[in-house]
Amino acid sequence: MTLWNRRQPKGQPTGGQYAARHRDEDELVLIGEIGADLLEAGDRRTPSARLSDLANSQYRSIRETVAANPRAFEETIRLLSFDDDPTVRAAILRNTAVTPRTVERLSADFDLTVRAAAAEHPYITKVSLQVLAMDLEPAVRDAALTAMADRVITEHTGVLSALGDEF
Repeated sequence: MTLWNRRQPKGQPTGGQYAARHRDEDELVLIGEIGADLLEAGDRRTPSARLSDLANSQYRSIRETVAANPRAFEETIRLLSFDDDPTVRAAILRNTAVTPRTVERLSADFDLTVRAAAAEHPYITKVSLQVLAMDLEPAVRDAALTAMADRVITEHTGVLSALGDEF
C-alpha cells in the first residue's frame, strides 16, 4: 500500500515524505513519519497490546484513533479518558466497546465537546442526561435534549407497534 502520491507537488518535503492534513488544519502530519502508526491505530486487527503502545504517542491523531478502536484494552481506554486533549476523550465515546462507567465519567468532563458527545451515547443514564439537559453550554443542552427526545420517540414507537398488533 502506498501512503503518498509518487509525484512530489511543489513546496512539499523531500525524501518521499509528503505532507497531509489529518482531521484539523492545525495538525500537520508527515505521512512518512507517523502514517503507518496512524493506520495501525485505526485497524481493528491490530493487537490490543500494540494499541496500548500507540496510546502513548506524542501525536494527538494517533491517540485519538486508538481511543476509538474497539480492540483497545479497557485499561488503555481508561488512561486515554484522562488525556489532556478533549478530542481524544471525545473519541472514546465513538468506541463501540466503551464501558458505561467511562461514558458516565466523561459526561462530567470539563470540556463541552466531550459532554455533548457523552449526551449522544446510548450508555448515558437518564439521570446524567437530565443533568446535561441543564448544562450552561447550549451545545451540550441541545445534544442532551435531542437524545432525550430520540429516546422518547424510540420508546413510544415500540409501544405503538406492540399495541398495533393487538388491534
